[in-house]
Parts: sequence; structure tokens; C-alpha cells
Amino acid sequence: MYAVVRRYEGTDMSRHDEMFREVGEGFLPTLAESPGFIGYYFVDAGDGVTASIGIFETQQAAEDSTHAAADYIREQNMQDILPKPPQVIAGEVRVHKVRAGALA
Repeated sequence: MYAVVRRYEGTDMSRHDEMFREVGEGFLPTLAESPGFIGYYFVDAGDGVTASIGIFETQQAAEDSTHAAADYIREQNMQDILPKPPQVIAGEVRVHKVRAGALA
């Protein structure tokens, strides 16, 4: 299992609702259908910082998700909302635990 974290700085705070809606209704449904997808979270960290956390079965699927995110931002003209490229951290998940019955 692999995880990829993308941290975006300089997010246009006045368009947060629009951005979260677009990601939830546009990007996520497509990502969820991609091979190797396990889970995805998009986090509002405040002060113009957002982050996504994706969990995938393979390293290739995790890498593909980063390319898909960049393509989506470009295709949907979201560069003004997310003006800076993300800082990307990716790697093999070595330890994890999910509480039984927890919300995914």
C-alpha cells in the first residue's frame, strides 16, 4: 500500500468552497475509478494551505494520481485557486491501523 500527500500553499481563501466542491464532484469520482485506488482525503489546513492524502494499492497508482491531479487543475483552469505546485511526499505505507467501524 502506498500513500501520496500533496501540500498546496497560497490557496485562494475566497474560493475555498468552490475548490472543495470541484474536487469532490469533479476530480474525486474519476480518481476513485482509477486502478489501485483505496482512499482520498482533501484537507483545509487554514491560512491558505490545503493538502490531499491519497492511499493506493501500488506505487504506480500513487504516482499516477499526482499526474492526474496536475492535469485536472490545468484542465479545469484552477491555477488561480491553487497557484503554486504542491509539495509532494509519497512512499510505501509501513504501519497503519483503521479503527473498526470508523468513517472512511
